Amino acid sequence: MARKLLERSKTRQCKAFAEKAKEQCKRSRIFGSRYCWQHQSWGVTTITAVFALSVGIAVNLFTDWLGQRAPEIHAFINGHKLGTDTVLIFPTNTAAFELKLQLLNSGKIAANDAFASITTLAWATNIMHGKWEYHEFEQIGSSDPSRGRAVQFLERPIPPGFSGRFESLWLEPSKVEVFVGWLTFGATGADTKNVRVHIALEGSETNILRESQTASFFSRHDNAAVATNINLGVMQLLFDSTNEPKVFENYPGVRASKVTIAP
Repeated sequence: MARKLLERSKTRQCKAFAEKAKEQCKRSRIFGSRYCWQHQSWGVTTITAVFALSVGIAVNLFTDWLGQRAPEIHAFINGHKLGTDTVLIFPTNTAAFELKLQLLNSGKIAANDAFASITTLAWATNIMHGKWEYHEFEQIGSSDPSRGRAVQFLERPIPPGFSGRFESLWLEPSKVEVFVGWLTFGATGADTKNVRVHIALEGSETNILRESQTASFFSRHDNAAVATNINLGVMQLLFDSTNEPKVFENYPGVRASKVTIAP
């Protein structure tokens, strides 16, 4: 036992050697070092610590610099900026109503591979059209698709301070008075954003409601619950016959021509 303790103490002993005394230093070495406090090479240690600190600061500054130079994307419809929850009210007539979607890059570098997708009812192909790719989704065990998604990518980068415009979408006022879609958009290096957009083709003038302002709109359309749950939306559809509403019998919240849906 005594021999083991002696061997252990030697392994913890400072490795410095005193030339005058012709013997090894008897002090204990500092943890992580071969030497005791007195025999530390503080110049080298200080330089190492300063270098490590400098590298850490440089990495943080470089990361912040990259973040500041990332693209920053904002969505606009017909020139109106979209918030997290937006209701766009447009006056219209019987002609198809054009929706022009643009993405503005307010960042420091170009936005590559910019895209936008709108998730809504699969039935929306009857009320909305445009040169977008369209995909339908259905639940397992169901033969009818319940959700649809219109997708489009921009072929060219969006330079800083400029906007890129997508192909227009058109709504049919003879078939829909209130349309809802969940817009997802982004670009390489930029944050992907998700917003809810209601388009109301009513009234005599353009009106834009954002965030908490939308509550009055949903209350007017007798669907106040939608105002507090951004994952729900309301459509007000116009049907040509009494048979068409049957399409929505399996959707939650169906009331007359008003359809409450979730993306």
